Amino acid sequence: MLSKNLAFTSLNRIARKAQRLDREISSMKMVLFSDHHRGKRDASDDFVQCEQTYLAALNYYDEQQFELGLLGDVDELWENKVADVGDDYTEVMQAERKFYLTDRMYRIWGNHDDYWREEIIFDRYMGHSFKGLPVKEGYIINVLENGQRIGELVLVHGHQGSLGSDRFSTISRFFVRVFWRNWQNLIGHKLTSPTKNLEIRSKTDRVMYEWAAKRSGTVLVCGHTHQPIFTSQSHLDQLEELKNRGELEEAASDLLKQKQVEQTHVEVKGRRKPCYFNTGCCSFSDGDITGIELEDGKIRLVRWDINNLSRTVLIESELAIVLQKCE
Repeated sequence: MLSKNLAFTSLNRIARKAQRLDREISSMKMVLFSDHHRGKRDASDDFVQCEQTYLAALNYYDEQQFELGLLGDVDELWENKVADVGDDYTEVMQAERKFYLTDRMYRIWGNHDDYWREEIIFDRYMGHSFKGLPVKEGYIINVLENGQRIGELVLVHGHQGSLGSDRFSTISRFFVRVFWRNWQNLIGHKLTSPTKNLEIRSKTDRVMYEWAAKRSGTVLVCGHTHQPIFTSQSHLDQLEELKNRGELEEAASDLLKQKQVEQTHVEVKGRRKPCYFNTGCCSFSDGDITGIELEDGKIRLVRWDINNLSRTVLIESELAIVLQKCE
């Protein structure tokens, strides 16, 4: 169940209290990933098939001197005990550590790894690789142009307002760990509540959009639903727009290669503001991953392909223009 009022209250609180990072639009280089759901390499682990793809992406972004933002649900702590995650992914941890050691890593907790909100717990179990790394509920990037602020990027996981994920997370964790994990291991079925329930996903996207649309000069970037969103449009929305303009047959092939999860619309009343983006996830069943890039004054939705471990820009826009349209 998702409460719009609870979501707005949580997001407003984050917007007031979140740490702010100033970044010049022309020199900003940051990649945002979410929803790895790393576990223990068993049948319930959603990340196993994406490990090599993610490693290829991390190596590329490290070489290009990007900052790395992880927007929650990196570790799967509903299905696993906190002491049981991390050790099975030594190479991945070492690759992420390169960003941490050079102060290029920012991490946000999601509903499936909300234990990490407690610094003492995170340092106890992750301190061997990321000692002292703050794990926040959100960050805000002040986007500057020649030193003048032109807008902001609000980074959160996106579960805010979900009663099962936000308010009653302890009960949810208990159910998943005790009952669901054994069922997953038996039949190999994956746990992804908003990704499987199209109604929940659709409402989540709508609520996240509506919160951002009410603010001037704000772009909200989330994860959680596992559905890539760009300028407040899902893949389905983009195809529908091309069809309405009579351009579907001429659409770039890369656009048509976006992740083929079951699609839902981002329902918008009135003029659509390009204020909501979603990274997708790093746990697609085919081994691909998606993320959001910020580079060269642009914001991009990218896909990394398991077959050739390569990066494809699915769609991009000038970030300054996006922020201007969000006024």
